[in-house]
Amino acid sequence: FDVGALYNKYHGETERNLRESLKASEAMAPCVLWIDEIEKTLGAGDSDGGTSSRVLGTLLT
Repeated sequence: FDVGALYNKYHGETERNLRESLKASEAMAPCVLWIDEIEKTLGAGDSDGGTSSRVLGTLLT
């Protein structure tokens, strides 16, 4: 699972990409979803308009 590939410059597209990726992962169940270096990707914080926070929130729920 490449978190960096989720990000898009258009508002809402990153979240849509995440939902589609999670849906694909669920379709492959049972599986282990490996997210490598998530701390680097989601560590951007303030400079992305809150996108990283929303992505992290989605992954945690």
